[in-house]
Amino acid sequence: MSSTTLPQAKQTFRSIKRLVYRFTAYVVLVRINTMAKNKKKQRQPNLPAVANLRPRVDGLLHDGQILHQEDDEILASLDAISRRVSAAEFLPILLLSYAQATDTQQERLVPLLPNWLAQQNHQDTLYRLIQAGNLTDLQQELALHWLETTGYDVAALRAELEQSMFYEAYMYSDDMQGNLSIFFFSDRRRNRVQGFSFLLDFQPPWEGSIKDVSLYAKKNPQQAIDDFLALWEGYMSDIVMQKISDTEAKKAVITALQQNREQDIRLHSDFRPLRDLFIQQILTLPDEPDTPAFSVEDLDYLLQHGKSSESIQIEEQTMGYRMRTPDGKELRIMRPSDDLL
Repeated sequence: MSSTTLPQAKQTFRSIKRLVYRFTAYVVLVRINTMAKNKKKQRQPNLPAVANLRPRVDGLLHDGQILHQEDDEILASLDAISRRVSAAEFLPILLLSYAQATDTQQERLVPLLPNWLAQQNHQDTLYRLIQAGNLTDLQQELALHWLETTGYDVAALRAELEQSMFYEAYMYSDDMQGNLSIFFFSDRRRNRVQGFSFLLDFQPPWEGSIKDVSLYAKKNPQQAIDDFLALWEGYMSDIVMQKISDTEAKKAVITALQQNREQDIRLHSDFRPLRDLFIQQILTLPDEPDTPAFSVEDLDYLLQHGKSSESIQIEEQTMGYRMRTPDGKELRIMRPSDDLL
């Protein structure tokens, strides 16, 4: 090999090696996605037992006649509707139905429902539903108010609810790609965690945008971290995931989202079903002094506008991956052989 071609050969080898990392990182993410989807397929929600419960509760609480009914008549109807279901199934529906009643209907029910809750000895169940994070914010606030009305002490629970659900976060990145994984407690009992995995790409056309996202399955906290680190080490033994703080994790993900906006790249469709969880667990994390501003409206914009992540990835697979060389030039390289991955 002549001396004039040796530098080119070395550069080509380095480019291929860097490209192998891009695919290996993506393989890890695909496996994580697959594991999460398989986990979801195993879940079989038990809906038949409460399938007609909501219409029956609405039929009672939203009926105009409730304004003229006696207390005992309303309470007897509540007893009849709730008789064949558990309190854990019934109470969330009761809270939601009450929240959607008219102001006049709510005024009629205000003195009744907390008293009925106490008469049925459902305070402990309602307390556990709040503690486990099984209620929406609206349901939760109503539930706390009802418990306080019955004289139930919720001071400790309110203090607990104010604690962050953040557990741990890890990140690795170079000039090619990176992974940001943020773990958080999945319930207020703090005995299980799940987490987001964000795949970042720092090459054209991404320039640091979020390329893909997945959700880690719920696990025991330490087991989740052990499995996560083992997964990455198993594929890429030369990579060391760096543990980062909650503020650093939020800044990193918001910075990546801003790049999606800057490069006009719509978030992957896998992000849509995770929207509410992302808002609840990530956007509520504390900021660093220089964390970019980012709102729910900004997130919704990125879910609806820009060139889709999927179409860019298809283009990469068919036309080659754009890479920036050290001298600032761009080249396209096709996917390496699977033997290299």
